[in-house]
Amino acid sequence: KLLWRGALAVLVGLGLTATFWLPAVLERGQVHLDRLKEGYFAYYNHFLYPQQWFYHPWGYGLSVAGPNDGLSYMLGPVHWILIGLGLWAAGRAAFRRRGSALHAQFFARRIAFLGLLLISLFLTTFLAAPVYRMVPLLQQLLFPSRFMALAAWAAAVLIALAVHDWE
Repeated sequence: KLLWRGALAVLVGLGLTATFWLPAVLERGQVHLDRLKEGYFAYYNHFLYPQQWFYHPWGYGLSVAGPNDGLSYMLGPVHWILIGLGLWAAGRAAFRRRGSALHAQFFARRIAFLGLLLISLFLTTFLAAPVYRMVPLLQQLLFPSRFMALAAWAAAVLIALAVHDWE
């Protein structure tokens, strides 16, 4: 039942966003996608350095090769503190609930969102370059830093779950 709900959610999501991805797929031969892999737009020029997750001055500039981007890609210090407190609260709550029927479901959600956070942060760094080479579709996203949006969302969910756990 849960699998069907997940599949339905994916189908609805694909349907709602079809105005964006369907023309891109259908008209792929009429667009110069090779230009997305060279010069300024080359994905490897826009990897983040891990220190940029924690601190980078705010700005309105461009993304450039290296850690000197003109804009900030950090999750704020409050986010990191709340994520840490949230993981501590989840561990505390899981320890109290162990053996209960809700324990596995409780723990699985937190692990899933923590995994999503870590994977999306990993995909923003140059350490993920082999993944980008193996999965050419990722190269068309242009900027690996776009995974920071997914990281911010996963962090927000982890923080929301932490607030829920804080009894």
